[in-house]
Amino acid sequence: MSFRKNILVIVLLYFVLFALVGIGILLMRNMDLLEEPVTSSAAAESPETVWIPETGEKYHRRPKCGNMKKPTGTSRQEAERQGYGPCKTCYE
Repeated sequence: MSFRKNILVIVLLYFVLFALVGIGILLMRNMDLLEEPVTSSAAAESPETVWIPETGEKYHRRPKCGNMKKPTGTSRQEAERQGYGPCKTCYE
């Protein structure tokens, strides 16, 4: 191979590498691996953590259910005490 072809192959490999890293980051964000939701102290001690939205009436099993923004983790008992009911998608 000529020097020019070697450079082209290296550049293409870098593009592929950066594309794979970018896809990996997007997948990790989608799977809640990069963002840490806010967790109250009650949730840390509770056997079952549920997620409540800033607005809404349902608690969720996953912080990304229902397109919640800034979900807060708490115990299921505390969520129910505050008047939240179970999400039909999470608790079928």
